Amino acid sequence: MIEKWIKRHPQWFAELRYDIEAGHTGWDELIDAALMTVEDVKPENSFRIVQIKEKFGLLTIHTFHDEGMPDEVSDQISAIFARARQQSAHICEICSAPARVGADQGCMSVRCASCSPQGWVSS
Repeated sequence: MIEKWIKRHPQWFAELRYDIEAGHTGWDELIDAALMTVEDVKPENSFRIVQIKEKFGLLTIHTFHDEGMPDEVSDQISAIFARARQQSAHICEICSAPARVGADQGCMSVRCASCSPQGWVSS
């Protein structure tokens, strides 16, 4: 999924670290929707997505931009990715079914009932 975005906007992903576990495609549509919305904002060439990962169980997208980017554009992009992070708390990271945040031995994740490992407890 991310490959189509790299082809479309290679300047956004010059040094991307994609740290979503292999086979965990549940957030693909959420990431896709967030990137489509960013595309509508039309960030300048100074914009970069440097990392897409799961942190504390939630989708996290780290960006970088030069000081020349207007504050309103930077704020819009931050809001888009903050909204995606909030939404990720309710989408199974493996299969995209409705889900909850939980943990197994201190490791947080967002899982539906079908994808929850034994010992996983929702928060």
